[in-house]
Amino acid sequence: MHIFQKIIKSCRQLCAEIKNKPLLLRIISLFAVTAVFVFGIKACIEVGALIENSGSESKSGAYDVNLLYYNALSLKQKNLYAAIADAAAVCAEYSDSLPYSYDSSDIELVNRYLKSENPDLFYVDFDSIELKVSSHRSMVKMAYFAAPNIIDAMKTELDERAKEITDGMKTGGQFSDDIKDDIEKELYLHDALVGVCGIKQDTSEKAGLFGTAYGALVLGEAYSDGYAQAFQLLLSKVGIYSTLVSGRTVPTSTEEEPWLIFWNLVHADGSYYYTNVFRDDPDIQDDPSFAFHTYFNLSYEEIFASHIPRDDAVIPHSDNEFNYYETAGLTADSEEELTALLVRQIENAVSNETRYGELYTEFSPQSDTVYNSMLSAIRTVNGKIAEYGDEGGKKIIEVADVTKISAFSDAVLFKLYFTEN
Repeated sequence: MHIFQKIIKSCRQLCAEIKNKPLLLRIISLFAVTAVFVFGIKACIEVGALIENSGSESKSGAYDVNLLYYNALSLKQKNLYAAIADAAAVCAEYSDSLPYSYDSSDIELVNRYLKSENPDLFYVDFDSIELKVSSHRSMVKMAYFAAPNIIDAMKTELDERAKEITDGMKTGGQFSDDIKDDIEKELYLHDALVGVCGIKQDTSEKAGLFGTAYGALVLGEAYSDGYAQAFQLLLSKVGIYSTLVSGRTVPTSTEEEPWLIFWNLVHADGSYYYTNVFRDDPDIQDDPSFAFHTYFNLSYEEIFASHIPRDDAVIPHSDNEFNYYETAGLTADSEEELTALLVRQIENAVSNETRYGELYTEFSPQSDTVYNSMLSAIRTVNGKIAEYGDEGGKKIIEVADVTKISAFSDAVLFKLYFTEN
């Protein structure tokens, strides 16, 4: 029997029992019955609200790596999430009608979480979805970037482009002889994404498809959310969980304003890390495939120094330590180590026909140590080229610049200039 029916039945029984009692006693009893009824209804409402808003995961508890954001929603919001996802799957004009009354905060939160967990829904225009509420029921009017028949062709394009990239993961890795571990796969896809995508420069227009995986992988241009969704999609193709994290940048000066940015939470080799491929793309015109690794697999503390997450209560505060530059052998603590590292990196740059390289050192790029090490390294490499006539007669004549990659890291970039002998 429904709980409200039980309350009403109990009140009727009490009324029947006091019907033949003296007037004063009946009045007192009726007050008691009324109080029981009111408090019973109130308790039911509170229990219903508690159930409706259940579903949040404990911060200290285990995370379901497939449903991080979804699990943080209330039951009512989960139903809205599912209704929109189901409608999007078939490109329906409207979602199913739901027996809830939603407001703008519900639809904004659910849309953000849907976009964060579903890069395959690139064709949904989440910013233009409309909530329709009437008589304690709600439905959503969907919005798409293209017609259903065009969307099918776009899905095929995206799948083929993602397959081209993941199929290339058959050569040896940077840290080992074979790409087997999650972090090896992640690094390969990180660098591959930088190679195929450029940063969308026009920020005055609506993000549209440039804020999606389709923009990054098919159109070849994207904003930070497009990079993050593309990275998420590629990782999913090789069995690695990832999701989007949105937030604001930390200004590097009082004149700078924070701006909206997206990055990835990645669950690799049993640990959580944070990666921002967008910020690792220097977008160098003469070498579009060159990638930084300053924002590759950072801990929560490291990423928090430059990124302020919007949903901080939802994401795990990982303290796992991983330093790309240490793992790749690209760090130097002394002038001798720095000189030897620069020789190796300059030789790699010449061999790869690029003029860019990166490394990690606590020495300031403007210090005498860096200056002297660079001059010594150039002389060494120039001497080898002169002696062996390597690399088609190219000779390094100048270092145009040595700069820090980020204000939040000790990683540095060098740029070389060549001249023909």
